[in-house]
Amino acid sequence: MSWRQQTTAKKLRRPRALTKSGAPRAKPVDWEGQEQAVLIRWLYGEKMRGHPVGELFDATFHVPNGGHRNKKTASDLKRQGVKAGVSDLPVRQARGGWFGLYLEFKATPPKDAPLADSQFKWLDDSEYEGYCAVLAMGLEEAKEVLREYASWPRTQIVGERAGAGKRYRVEEGAMTQQKGGQMQFDDWKRVANPWRVVEAAKSDERARDAAVSRIIDTMLELQLDYRHENPGYQPFSVSALAGEVPGGGGRSGQAMLAALLYHPQGQWHKACGMLLDQQPKRQAAAMLIQAARIRPEKMGHSIWMVTARQMVDRQEVLLRALGLNEGIRHFESVEALQVTGKRARKRLWEWLESPAFVAV
Repeated sequence: MSWRQQTTAKKLRRPRALTKSGAPRAKPVDWEGQEQAVLIRWLYGEKMRGHPVGELFDATFHVPNGGHRNKKTASDLKRQGVKAGVSDLPVRQARGGWFGLYLEFKATPPKDAPLADSQFKWLDDSEYEGYCAVLAMGLEEAKEVLREYASWPRTQIVGERAGAGKRYRVEEGAMTQQKGGQMQFDDWKRVANPWRVVEAAKSDERARDAAVSRIIDTMLELQLDYRHENPGYQPFSVSALAGEVPGGGGRSGQAMLAALLYHPQGQWHKACGMLLDQQPKRQAAAMLIQAARIRPEKMGHSIWMVTARQMVDRQEVLLRALGLNEGIRHFESVEALQVTGKRARKRLWEWLESPAFVAV
């Protein structure tokens, strides 16, 4: 055989592995990688079209931790600093009071892979360190995450970068914390990281009110949403209308709260769950019923769209929705409900004043 025949001859391939039935095993499909590539193409298109979310394209990159490698390559990469669990798409742009975004991307169910322990730990630790950390299940959820993140104002540093005690604010005075400026309740509600609000609550009454509001919102998430096994990013904040009617409601809307919804076992949710367990059950029920209530003049339909009187009349249905209907003496009047709920909120206030709260 001549050299020309040798170079053009087909090389023999290793036969494909067989299934138990003896049929050739199907070639694995990287559904997650394909969807992620579509997401990046979409983001580039948004940049070309001049849409706000397109600003994130140049700051978004992929960390290639996945895939199959031989042992030597894997060992070399580990020595060079590759770590398990790093999120798929970091966004190197500080917005909304966060230092940046870590987006863990999974294929659209049912083709998604489970969230690994190392991936969850990375998200949890990143959130604690001041990064917006989100799990997106599929292309459309990832688009919503990026659109919402791009809509938040840029985070700016006030003062020296290298000095201790950095203070951050959002542009256009939404969260001014400069000399002579006093943060108001609404300013504290806009702070992205709830732990910052809790820390300030020890010495600032307005921050304390905002922290109580944030804690109650999270308690409602745990009872109304996570209790039905609905983790992951929500296109609309569940603090708006108990996850039923987007765009307003009786609970304080937290745009940044969507970033904390990737898993009910995050540090913030664990702390709020423990506080809920420590509340007297009747007081907790009164507080959450009032917080979840939607005024009837709002658009849409929900069991929570009730007047104050109807809230008492239908309390059995509402308590069942919260999972708090067992062993609770019913409230005989609107006043009784309000007084009991006020006691629960006062208890949260006292906990926030306590130095031991952060360790909860």
